[in-house]
Amino acid sequence: MSETLDALAPREEEHDPHFEPVIKLTEQIETKTNEENEEVFFKMRAKLFRFSAESSEWKERGTGDVRLLQHKETKKVRLVMRRDKTLKVCANHAITSDIKLQPNVGSDRSWVWKLLPITLKSPLPRKLSLFVSQTPRMLSSSRINSRRHRSSTPI
Repeated sequence: MSETLDALAPREEEHDPHFEPVIKLTEQIETKTNEENEEVFFKMRAKLFRFSAESSEWKERGTGDVRLLQHKETKKVRLVMRRDKTLKVCANHAITSDIKLQPNVGSDRSWVWKLLPITLKSPLPRKLSLFVSQTPRMLSSSRINSRRHRSSTPI
């Protein structure tokens, strides 16, 4: 019986298989994100939610870095958020004067805004929420809304 236990025990010299790749990838492919002509002027880690009107609940869109990018020539600003690991875009829209950033009810770390419909498929405005781990000074709603009215460039 001790011989069968010894046979099941791990051996000192384990076999470490090494496989050569079938195809060697030597070329680096350059990918464009269309963010090359834009400058990042705000970046923060956050979780993005969208409000589902059908089920009347918030649904998670992704977690990652939310960034405000300003185009170097046109000075237009847009919000871009990519999911961690996959880098898939979960938010990408222009920041215009009709977007009102408001704190979410009952939380000082959650912000809500509405987007106007872009296509005829979704005639209702979309409601998005951003949850941040800590509230930066830049995200006070009174500060953002007052800055929006002072400058001609959208925030």
